[in-house]
Amino acid sequence: MKIYVLGSNPQERGKQLENLTEKILELKGYKKIINREISTGGHEIDLRAVKEQEIINITEQIHLICECKAHVKPTNTTDWLKFLGKLYLEESKTQEKMYACFISLYGVNGNVSGSYEDLKNKKKNIEIITGEDLLSILSKLYNLSEIDILKRNINQYTKNNILNISMLYYNKLYWLVEFSRDLFTILESDGSDIQSNDNLIEMAKDFTNGNFTNIIQEKEKSDIIELYEKFFILILMESEIELTKETLLNEFKSYLKQSNIKYHKNYVFEALKHIKDRDFIISDDDKFLLSLNSINDKLLFYKFLLENQILLKSLNTNIYQKYIDFDLLEAIIKIQHNIILSEEEKTKFLNFIKMSPSSLSLVLYEIDLIVNHRKKSNDFSETMEIADKNILFMLLHQKLEMDFNNKVFNDFYYLHNLVEELEVEHLIKLKDKTKVILENKNKKRLGIGQMADEYNNQLIPVLLLENAPEPWEKVNKT
Repeated sequence: MKIYVLGSNPQERGKQLENLTEKILELKGYKKIINREISTGGHEIDLRAVKEQEIINITEQIHLICECKAHVKPTNTTDWLKFLGKLYLEESKTQEKMYACFISLYGVNGNVSGSYEDLKNKKKNIEIITGEDLLSILSKLYNLSEIDILKRNINQYTKNNILNISMLYYNKLYWLVEFSRDLFTILESDGSDIQSNDNLIEMAKDFTNGNFTNIIQEKEKSDIIELYEKFFILILMESEIELTKETLLNEFKSYLKQSNIKYHKNYVFEALKHIKDRDFIISDDDKFLLSLNSINDKLLFYKFLLENQILLKSLNTNIYQKYIDFDLLEAIIKIQHNIILSEEEKTKFLNFIKMSPSSLSLVLYEIDLIVNHRKKSNDFSETMEIADKNILFMLLHQKLEMDFNNKVFNDFYYLHNLVEELEVEHLIKLKDKTKVILENKNKKRLGIGQMADEYNNQLIPVLLLENAPEPWEKVNKT
């Protein structure tokens, strides 16, 4: 992991390096820092430190010489041998055992690393701090996000490929993340937004190429534009006719007001540009029409509708259900590398994707468990076909149950599709090498109930008793 020390000039850079080195030594118990010597370019510092250590009720002082290097290249053998020479001279001069700490922010080369490995078993008073050891110390000092977690968080904010991650030090630690397309961003040590810091960004350009992008603010902007797009498309879905730009904008403003969502004029016109470029929208400068004539249009339409933010009202339109048909199903089967289904299984499959938005969202893309092995060969045994079908329907079951349990879909099920209950059965068999040692069957009935007027007719999930009347029995009694 590379660490760059920032400063507007060599003197400031040297002061920053001094501060960082002192914090590292303080964490290791050295309280008294003396005799600081900073190089002309501000890329290295020599200092001495003292700490007290109690051994069998006797307090003794431990004297340390320390060198910290911040050059933008790994430390080489020449610098390492010079440092060992300093230690030898100090011990010869004082006739006392000295401790030595060599800190390299950019790492050490293989020769230095090998030399240290040979030496450290014989000389316990010498320590190199770099790489993972340095990262561990800095994590304690600055609440560093773990690299894997940092990468996952970054990928939530941008689709740009991460090329390199390093660190910056300027009064505290920051992450420097470099992307493809000559872009970079800077994040706080915990991975959060740095807000506005033009001075920091300008100094960072000494160590990276390209242009700065605030990925968190850019994601917030793109989310707003995408949400606006989905409102425009919802309006077109509800109308089912061609609309003028003026009508679309008036309906859009009305929706935003109802939803208590802020109106950003610039983002609105960006959203309009985006929907004009959608394959499933026919548009000139003034008119917009939803067009789902081709299979490709349908696939792109549902992918966009169901990714990221879902406008629940769009699920309750006639258009949403109308185009989830057998033509779409055949395209989905191709996406799953021509999984073989009977006509009865296709009908079940179609009903799953009609009744579960998460199921549809899942199967619009390749399912790795099914597709990966099918890509390798077109010759499948009957056993493998059955296994793939089982995986498919297992996932569909899971998605349907998840959606039904998600209260945001209550309107979709109860009011629009008139669904009141989902019954789920689980059979568990625990087996050893010779027999079944545990078997249990469990059934649960999940319902949606509507509360009284004084509770605003709110829809709530209900766990039904096993002997509760079936929905159609309640209707017959009424």
